[in-house]
Amino acid sequence: MKTIKILLVCVMVTGLYTTSVAFSKEKTDEIKSLVENMQEQGIALSSWKVYILKSVQDVASEKEALEELEDIKKTEQGYRWELQFEGNKSFIAEGYKKVDSMDIELKVKVTGNRLGNMYRMYYAYEINSQWNNESLEYVVSKYQYLINNQKAFFTFKGSLLQNHKLNQQAEDILSGLNGTFIEGVAEENFISMSAYSKKLDQNSISINGQKINLQIGLRHDIENEQVEVTIGTPMITDGY
Repeated sequence: MKTIKILLVCVMVTGLYTTSVAFSKEKTDEIKSLVENMQEQGIALSSWKVYILKSVQDVASEKEALEELEDIKKTEQGYRWELQFEGNKSFIAEGYKKVDSMDIELKVKVTGNRLGNMYRMYYAYEINSQWNNESLEYVVSKYQYLINNQKAFFTFKGSLLQNHKLNQQAEDILSGLNGTFIEGVAEENFISMSAYSKKLDQNSISINGQKINLQIGLRHDIENEQVEVTIGTPMITDGY
């Protein structure tokens, strides 16, 4: 089975996209509206993920980079941290924490890359959860400031009964989200498309000058006679 994976960090590092609009408090409202729309279309959500990239920071040396990492650890309390060096050019620190009451897994990732005599640091959050309304409310409430003021990527996974041809179901989902098709890939049992929807305007990015804020992936699960659905805004950040 073929899996498509968006290598988001690589896209960020190479600068292939830029944010196209200023973030506002309306972004969290757009996410809630997106979820309601998916459910109205009969999509049974099973899990979801949020990836938040904080501002990139440059520091003068490895010593300062590690000092900055220690400050982050003090701020992000309750995480179990692992630190790995890759030669003398970079390091990756990852902190893990779980909210057992809602089955939410939290990860903080700090990457330091040497650039000449300085270090460039990337600071990101990754939040994974089984789907339920309580987890959405928890994340939106706890991370509202970050979601509204940083680059935030949402990925939702679920399933749909197969009652039409796959391309028709993809068109129905896109239409239901008021999306305009930009580009995509279509195979017999798999469809992927990128689109733009005015309903998600606060969560848009620009790739090669083209405004995008919605990705839809459908895969026909022949054995279970259903369609696996993955929807991301502004783009999917997980395999599908």
